[in-house]
Parts: sequence; C-alpha cells; structure tokens
Amino acid sequence: MLKTEMEALAGQFTGRKEFIEDGYYRIQMLDDSRFELAFMLADSCGTTAYHPRIVAEVRGEEVVPVSLLDYVSHPIKNMERTEANGAELDEALAALVDKLRRAKAVQD
Repeated sequence: MLKTEMEALAGQFTGRKEFIEDGYYRIQMLDDSRFELAFMLADSCGTTAYHPRIVAEVRGEEVVPVSLLDYVSHPIKNMERTEANGAELDEALAALVDKLRRAKAVQD
C-alpha cells in the first residue's frame, strides 16, 4: 500500500475508537513512521479485543505491515514480520484496509 493511500484513509478516522455497525475501528499514527490499524470487538469484560491490530511502517513511499495481534482468533495471533510470514501480514493488512474502507462507506 502506498503512503498517500494510508494517509487518505487515516484522514477519514479520528484516531480514537469509533463504533461503526459491527465493531470498533481505529487508525492512528503511533509516531512519524508508523500507523496502527485496528478492528475491535466488545468482549465480556466491558472492554474491547483486537481482531486484529496491525502496526504498519512507512518505508519510502510504501507502507509495510510489521506486526499483527489478534486476541479473538483461536489460537491468538501475535506476529512480527519475518521472511516466512511477510505475505501473510501483507494479506492481513489488505483485508483490514478493505474492512476499514467498507465501514466508512456504510457510515457515510
């Protein structure tokens, strides 16, 4: 994903959790070069659980997912990017970006 695409998508969100139809959504900048994208579900304790949370890093003009955390999947997923799982993280980022875009389309 291109940095400009991520910035445009992030601009549609407030940086805080937003409830939209089926769960809570958030995109925020963690620092100058990292985005956090998250979809969260309400859990039985009155908090929310990541399903998933992806941290993506700006590398040149590209945004590359570097970690994934998913407390709802079984077993729980906690991944850091390696050569072996890079494609899986890329697919997870694409799926979450699509989910975020569809949620905003429903809300608007």
